[in-house]
Amino acid sequence: MLPIKRAKKSRKSRSKKHRSFAYSRNVANGKKRQARARVSARKRGSSRRRWVWGVMVVFLFAGTIAYAALLRGVPGSAMDVARTAGTDLLKRIGFGIEKIDIAGQSHVSDEDIIQALAIKEELTTLSFDTEAAQARLEELQWVKHARVMRLLPSSLRVDITESVPAYNWQRRGRFFLVDNTGETITRIPGIVGDLPLIVGEGAAAQAKELFSELSFFPEIRNKLHAAIRVGNRRWTLLLNNGRKILLPERHIGLALKDSTTVLERLRSKSKNWETVDLRLKDRITLRKPIRVVGNRKQEPLDRDALERILKEII
Repeated sequence: MLPIKRAKKSRKSRSKKHRSFAYSRNVANGKKRQARARVSARKRGSSRRRWVWGVMVVFLFAGTIAYAALLRGVPGSAMDVARTAGTDLLKRIGFGIEKIDIAGQSHVSDEDIIQALAIKEELTTLSFDTEAAQARLEELQWVKHARVMRLLPSSLRVDITESVPAYNWQRRGRFFLVDNTGETITRIPGIVGDLPLIVGEGAAAQAKELFSELSFFPEIRNKLHAAIRVGNRRWTLLLNNGRKILLPERHIGLALKDSTTVLERLRSKSKNWETVDLRLKDRITLRKPIRVVGNRKQEPLDRDALERILKEII
């Protein structure tokens, strides 16, 4: 018998078969991935349906108990038992408060936030009063705004916005940090950092307007030690060297512009002065010139001397 010689398949046919096999394998892998995705989706849907049905069962249970209580005059103790049973059921299906996420705070401690939330054993994420918790949080020092959200089924999210200090406020011998709107942030033992010092009743509420005007006059702003509110009507500016600028009740910007002109003239003529009085619209008054011994220049006063001047003014 003659040997049978099988014809070799062309390279083209082999590559075609290889491509066909690779395509079928990719299709199979794609189907597997789709199957796994469907299984995962079914699991998530099953979990979601489970706690949704749990909530419906709890509300149905609580509604039935409440309706029966109204019809039969069930005493309060029985209602408490029913409420406790409903809470226990909610916790068993995953609605207990198990996690709290806190964000945004730097000066407020976690302990103070947790205490303000007032989370009790009988509470669940559904029964927790977020609005009341926000109100308690905003009573804390440094807290400007607070937001409390439920992250069902078992978490709470707390976002804190803290106040930004803008001034040191001295009032009746005590010091406070206040923000740019005049709201008190917290009491402090003394002057903090490089924040401006404002003094007197009503100073916190009016400081924003004053310092907005002072921003156009850096030659005065950079030498300012304190802005004193006098009679809650007008400002006196105390400079680092102890000199004072008395501002009028209105048109502060125009008065400051006049004061810079006067100071420039005084500097060019080398005259010494203690007070520039700008309270009257039609005149500028220089008062109490400082005595200079020899050729010694007036040096900036120390903190104690400035404090004595403050007491004299207020």
